[in-house]
Amino acid sequence: MTLKATAILIALLALAFLPLGAEAGWATLNSAEYGFSLDYPDDWDTQINDGALLAIAKIENDLPLVIAVAAEPILEGDENGLFAPDLEKTMEEVEAEILALGLGEAVVIERGESELNGFPAYVLDLKLVLVDILEMRMYNIVVDQGENSVYLSFSAECGAYEDNLEIFDRVKNSFRLHCIEDEVPADPDQPEKAY
Repeated sequence: MTLKATAILIALLALAFLPLGAEAGWATLNSAEYGFSLDYPDDWDTQINDGALLAIAKIENDLPLVIAVAAEPILEGDENGLFAPDLEKTMEEVEAEILALGLGEAVVIERGESELNGFPAYVLDLKLVLVDILEMRMYNIVVDQGENSVYLSFSAECGAYEDNLEIFDRVKNSFRLHCIEDEVPADPDQPEKAY
């Protein structure tokens, strides 16, 4: 199973009851290995924070909300990069795994090519009906940044999903590539200051 599929399943399995964190603000996930950054709420409980793999969650109205991030290289043999046929197969595997977990029914709301901050992307937006009692939303987007792909997911009960859509939009819209700033050469006419 690919890292993206694993991250989707981590996000699902992280839908567990967690203690609330203190209100604080936002933090930045910087992945030097995969060359991207994005912001996330730092008052959510961290489940995983390891390089380009992040899973955070919080409880709202006794139900969990989960944000997951993962990255992996796009293999040289992938025809058409991110939109190779095996990505479609990966998404089909993810849907099958969700059903195999026995959580209920997965209904596709949106599926297909998209864009995020000028980068090609692929969206899989699911509504999960869990044991005919609870309806969850799980929005997944895989971004093609050239050599690598980055996976983002937001999972919550449908009402909490709508209530927190602004937070997830802020997370995904903060996605950016790292740029190495050119060093400005020292001005020979300006003496260096000692500190």
